[in-house]
Amino acid sequence: MPENLTFEDLGPSLAPSRKAEGSFQSVGVIGLGVMGQGIVETISNAGIEVIGVEKDAAALQNAIDGLGRTMDNEIKRWSKTASEKRAILSRVKGETDLRALRDCEIVIEAVDENFEAKKKVMQDFYALGNPTQYLFPTPPPLA
Repeated sequence: MPENLTFEDLGPSLAPSRKAEGSFQSVGVIGLGVMGQGIVETISNAGIEVIGVEKDAAALQNAIDGLGRTMDNEIKRWSKTASEKRAILSRVKGETDLRALRDCEIVIEAVDENFEAKKKVMQDFYALGNPTQYLFPTPPPLA
């Protein structure tokens, strides 16, 4: 067995497809609770612009503050620098209107685990009528 096994060594069906750099400009995230904040941070950390949508201004501010607090904790543990935090936050835009996602090719739904809420978000999203967008729901927790 090779010492430095890669996905490519396992065969083309298991290798993640790599698109050319700049293949999409921004990703939308609907719902900025704990899971949504983690998704936003991860995507922004990869250098991609993120538009996060929350149900109202108070929830949006709470989410942005929470994202900052999470990264402050990472800074205290030396797993992130203040410069990295600033760079990540500079790529995050918060909104309260789904129409702000109209130019995102990929949108991730991360709202509360409430069937009716998820159903409404999906209906509202698809009512915007952008056939070139993909909406990815997050899986329910296993617990």
